[in-house]
Amino acid sequence: MLVLDGAYGTFLRDNYKIKYPVALENLFHPERVRKLHKLYEEKGADIISTNSCFLNDIMAKENNTTLEKLVEATIDCIEDITKIKAYVAGPIYPVYKNLSKNELFYQYEKIFSLIPREKIDLILLETFTSPEEAEIAYKSASKYFDKIAVSFHISEKMQTIAGDTIADIIKQFEKKNLYAIGANCFLPYYLPEIVKFFSKSSHKKIFFPNAGIKNTIQKDEFLDEIKKANFEHIDIIGSCCKSTPEYTELIKKFVSA
Repeated sequence: MLVLDGAYGTFLRDNYKIKYPVALENLFHPERVRKLHKLYEEKGADIISTNSCFLNDIMAKENNTTLEKLVEATIDCIEDITKIKAYVAGPIYPVYKNLSKNELFYQYEKIFSLIPREKIDLILLETFTSPEEAEIAYKSASKYFDKIAVSFHISEKMQTIAGDTIADIIKQFEKKNLYAIGANCFLPYYLPEIVKFFSKSSHKKIFFPNAGIKNTIQKDEFLDEIKKANFEHIDIIGSCCKSTPEYTELIKKFVSA
């Protein structure tokens, strides 16, 4: 079982009070991002993620920069980790814009074409709320990368915001050449049930619940809750929003034991 690192966006916003998209920290304050990468590595994460929250061409233009500069800065921040870690993940999020299928494909095509293949071991399509958009992102990513994981935001109703059930998601992606499938950014209380539903997929499973949104779930309670899940059906476990390297440390100690 591999341990994925934790939050970047909420950690950087909470600790440095930044108001702009956190991926811009790779340009403005790369030392902060490198420090966080190193902290997660020191706490035992097997997979270190790039700080690429909502990184896309639209966001770059809205902030008077280019996607090329942002991708280069993002990869530069992870450079030290690539020398010592077997796994580096490149998380890519939904575009969250009202675009046509062709426009969405262009957005994903541009970013995947810029990411150096030799620097990234796993493309992690995360926090998707639409299986349709996730499939567009997958089709684009698969032109450039062999290892791709897809993770969905699942509500307490065991479905996406759009109403797609986990069974719907599995059916749509079961025949895809995925490295892993799963869910993220849900409260840890729901992990046992979410794992149970995703256990029906033949793909490896990835899960990284958040530590709350408005109110932070403390690390000990977080760990107590995820322990209730059936870890026989979990291949990659991590944490999401509001978590810190200390959460990663507890998760690593638990799965190692």
